[in-house]
Amino acid sequence: RERAELAERLAEADRRSDALRRELLVSDERGAAHQLALEAAQRRVAKEADRADTATAVAARRAGELLDAREEAERLRDVLRLGGASNTSHGERREAFQKSPSLGNEKARAAEKATK
Repeated sequence: RERAELAERLAEADRRSDALRRELLVSDERGAAHQLALEAAQRRVAKEADRADTATAVAARRAGELLDAREEAERLRDVLRLGGASNTSHGERREAFQKSPSLGNEKARAAEKATK
């Protein structure tokens, strides 16, 4: 009788061990699936970060271009104002003209950018 009880307890332990192994396998599979999902999410986040960096660089470049355009517009206004003033010398008008990137030479523009 004692042997039968021990055999039953051993069979129960084996069933329990099998059930725990199955749970462990399912858990491992879920863990692997979660790991793959996490890696995919990290790749998506990295792509979005790259896109955001690119957009930020484009926005900064455009802001710089806008600032350059505003500065050029102001210089052109100065040229027009100097051109309309009767007491302005020809040299002053020429200097203002040359400082304008769209009107003056590239050397003047490069020199001005170098001083910024």
